[in-house]
Amino acid sequence: RTSSAIRRALDYQHSATIARVGKRLVIQAAAPVMDAAFVVRGAVVATAPLDEHLADLIKSVVGAEVGFWDGPKPLASSFVDANGERLPGVRPSAELVRRVMLLGEIGEAVAVIGGRDYSLAFVPLQTVVGQRLGMMAVGLDRGELAQVQRSAKRSLVLGATGALVLALVAA
Repeated sequence: RTSSAIRRALDYQHSATIARVGKRLVIQAAAPVMDAAFVVRGAVVATAPLDEHLADLIKSVVGAEVGFWDGPKPLASSFVDANGERLPGVRPSAELVRRVMLLGEIGEAVAVIGGRDYSLAFVPLQTVVGQRLGMMAVGLDRGELAQVQRSAKRSLVLGATGALVLALVAA
């Protein structure tokens, strides 16, 4: 039996999708293999599990914590506690899971993970044909976020004060 990823690749399509392989959620990327005359000679499929390594890779790109869920069940995350031990994430509310998994909406939550407050945004993980299999969340540390907001406000106040002083001197 030929997988749908290989069938798409043999039909000249590049694709990336979420799939279930056994009991695991994975990301699959597929592409056609062509000769110099652009005739398809085969297909290549790369599969990677939705695990801590992928969460850490995405975290290194986006600069925020990342987690994967199979419905309401946490699978893997980049969250760690104060000792550096890996944390699975949180169990989102049934209402959040319903909104993300059934309706395809973005869900938002606030949670304490490893003793730190996070703002989380959940999105559905779905196949190339739209079947929702899980969720991914990006989390920002609310303490760090508040510190950035305070710093931005302080910069604005100093900038406005400086502009006022400059205007008074120039007048």
